[in-house]
Amino acid sequence: MKLHLFLILAFLLFSNNVIADSPLTSIKFWNASEDSYVLKIGKEPGKKKMDKRMFNYLMSSDVTVFDKLALINALGWEFNSEVRNSEIFLDKLKKSALKFLKDNLTKDSDGSYSFGYEYNWESINSLNEDFQTWSPKQIINTYSIPTEGKTKDIYILYLYLLAMDDYFDVSVVYDELHNIQYDFDSEIDPMIDLTTQESFEFIKMLVSSQHILITKGIQCDVWEEYAKYQYICGSNYFIKKALPFCYKYLRNYSSNCDRVDYYIAGYCNGNVIHANQNQKVFIINYPVFIYGELTVYNQNNSEVFKSIIDGDDGVGLDISNYPIGTYSVKIINTQTEPKSNYNLELTIYSQKQY
Repeated sequence: MKLHLFLILAFLLFSNNVIADSPLTSIKFWNASEDSYVLKIGKEPGKKKMDKRMFNYLMSSDVTVFDKLALINALGWEFNSEVRNSEIFLDKLKKSALKFLKDNLTKDSDGSYSFGYEYNWESINSLNEDFQTWSPKQIINTYSIPTEGKTKDIYILYLYLLAMDDYFDVSVVYDELHNIQYDFDSEIDPMIDLTTQESFEFIKMLVSSQHILITKGIQCDVWEEYAKYQYICGSNYFIKKALPFCYKYLRNYSSNCDRVDYYIAGYCNGNVIHANQNQKVFIINYPVFIYGELTVYNQNNSEVFKSIIDGDDGVGLDISNYPIGTYSVKIINTQTEPKSNYNLELTIYSQKQY
């Protein structure tokens, strides 16, 4: 089955003059990191094998979740690589958990040694055997509870490592991310840190885009997965910095769409629209209610289109007769509070951008 999926992906990657490879392997969002260590690793060629320093970086409470994900992204990939960083990661978690428990044993009144109420000397020594049958979640919990590590953050790291190892078949990771998505929703669990939630959603978008590419091929659906994600305004500074790297690659798939939608609600994530002359462009206002006007200006700052917006859900643009080039789209909201103006950039090209 894996060989079958691998051959499908290989066909997709090397057919139709596709310049880029796939969402997981081509989006180098490590460039958005401001950590010199992550940038150094990212600039090294090939897929890097996780070492002790990398593992300690991923486990450090002083490092942001984004920078940890950026490091995994910086580890890169190689065609048919035998390096499996997800397995190395789990193995290091096991060894670190055992070492921590043994180093922090206390002597009880009866002369025996234990760690809290959960582990005694015998149960700690039996962990090596237990680990052989335990799931990654159980292993992560065993590490997190005594070390006070963030279980959910560590699980995101593991799933992303696994996806990067198995980029030609991400079905297991894809299914797991969708099965646990409500565990990372702060509206359901107010205890979820917003940084953790936004990091989870970011990785889910990347893996989902990869899954769609593998299962459906080069389709509009790949782009729409990103468009759906971009619609939501996040607060994470680094993820906002990473989105242009995602957009630059994933916009290639939008050329397979009959229509390109831009959501005003996602204005905080970017103001650029790319479309070819065979596509319709639809600027969606809902759920931002706008009363005002939309005007399109060409490269000479001459008005080429104007539409009055009277609380409409959106405005459609017929660009079939627009010459190729970059246009300015200005939306003025004159009535609805807050009275905001939106300045968009519309780039029109003639053919698919692969």
